[in-house]
Amino acid sequence: MFSFRNKLILAFFSFGLLLITISSLLIFKMQEFSLKATSIETAELAQKVLDQDIGLYIREYDNSLLALENSAVFSRYLNDPETYKKEMIDFFSSFVSSSDSIYQYRYINADGIEKIRVSREEPGSEVISTHDDKLQNKNSRYYFQETIKSNTDIFYSKIDLNIEHGKIEKPIKPVLRIAKKIIHNSQLKGILIINVLMDEFINRLVSSPIFDIYLIDKNGYFLAHPEKEKRWSLYLKTGYNARDIFTTDTACILNNIECRADQLYSKQVQTLHNADGLTLIVRPRLYKIHKQMEEQFSSMLLISIAVLLLSYPIAYLFAITPTRLLNEVDQLNISLEKKIEEKVNELRVNNDALEQKVLVRTRELEESNSKLFKQATIDLLTNIPNRRYFFEMSDRYLQLSHRKQQALSFIIFDIDFFKKVNDDHGHETGDLVLQFITEKISLILRRSDIFARIGGEEFAIALLDTNIEQATEIAEKLRISIQDNAYTNNRLSLELTISLGVTQALANEQEVSIILSRADIALFQAKSFGRNQVVIS
Repeated sequence: MFSFRNKLILAFFSFGLLLITISSLLIFKMQEFSLKATSIETAELAQKVLDQDIGLYIREYDNSLLALENSAVFSRYLNDPETYKKEMIDFFSSFVSSSDSIYQYRYINADGIEKIRVSREEPGSEVISTHDDKLQNKNSRYYFQETIKSNTDIFYSKIDLNIEHGKIEKPIKPVLRIAKKIIHNSQLKGILIINVLMDEFINRLVSSPIFDIYLIDKNGYFLAHPEKEKRWSLYLKTGYNARDIFTTDTACILNNIECRADQLYSKQVQTLHNADGLTLIVRPRLYKIHKQMEEQFSSMLLISIAVLLLSYPIAYLFAITPTRLLNEVDQLNISLEKKIEEKVNELRVNNDALEQKVLVRTRELEESNSKLFKQATIDLLTNIPNRRYFFEMSDRYLQLSHRKQQALSFIIFDIDFFKKVNDDHGHETGDLVLQFITEKISLILRRSDIFARIGGEEFAIALLDTNIEQATEIAEKLRISIQDNAYTNNRLSLELTISLGVTQALANEQEVSIILSRADIALFQAKSFGRNQVVIS
């Protein structure tokens, strides 16, 4: 039988331990729930931004195909291939040189025979035209057959690894093929096709300090994974699959357009429709925060138990003789009240600390969201809008111009011989030249004009309530401003010029990309006419 003294000590010990344990668990679970909810909302926003980045990346090459298809050079070649083949090869080469992500540019006739192939071995290497005797028959390739059969304007292949002579090329080259069927004079002539390197873009896509980001196909195989050795699991036959990682959420991810799970958010890619059936998965890195919270909880619990254990010998000493039992009980009651008050204060302090940490985490997430938005809309080098923001705002301007029956014009320009600036003086000087051009142009434009960097040295301007004549005058002012103001620093002086293409939106025209393709064609004509001039389309 337990004595009164032992029963009192045991009851005090059990009650204090239960109170501390339940309170700590409640605080821990409340903070965990709040953190998970905030993280999944941020993951949904991140997925939307990443999806839009995929679309913007692909649209750049769509526009390249449209510009080439509608060019006068390509039309002359289709009418007289033998006479204009050299000119066409040069034109293809200029397109490949314009972007390090273009691996190959080809024209394949209606029989599947390659007629022109211009390519490079790796980003930044020399652009080479394939000799006629090395050109191949691609009639049996799926992307040729699918493009010919397709009813869509642009065909997108799977994102796969480049295969030469039946083997995967090493080092691996992830490639997306973007193709367009060519109809000329009411006859099927063949297809135009671009091979776009996707490795650098995918590396950038999955790079995040606060998320694990995955890109999977419709069968769950990884195209992108935070661990490089687990990427391209279908083609490299490594067997890595979403089913192995997201065991409880795989059905939700693969069988639904959108999946909001306990620790991740996924959605099918909306901006690229190809046979892969791509899905982006964004998983917040909660495990680090969980580990810290669990360690904190364990430490708090151990301290509480230690304090309670120390109370046992103290209570024992005060309960030695029955004659001092009442005084001992009074002292224990006082001691108990103090200890409970101390524990409650400790819990308040711990609760405040946990709430402060949640506030800090929330601010960090908000700052990350702000950075994500800036990265998605602002060009970090020139501090002006980027391609994505330009297309979004231009689309709004287009709808506004139709609604108010106002003129809307566009200017596309790039820096003449900019590659020579980089080659002769280095990319650091090239970056300074881009900033110099941006500053000079910004001084002339109105606050309502949208001025954006849409490519390496390519810029675009949207001019609301401005007709083609007024836009041409503005373009001429821009050209003269750059021509008359040399870029200088303490070690060199560079005479710079720009070539500009100008166009105006037509009545009820709804696609900004189509309008810009006219301006892009005018830009190419300006360059072919000798550069440093304005051409209207």
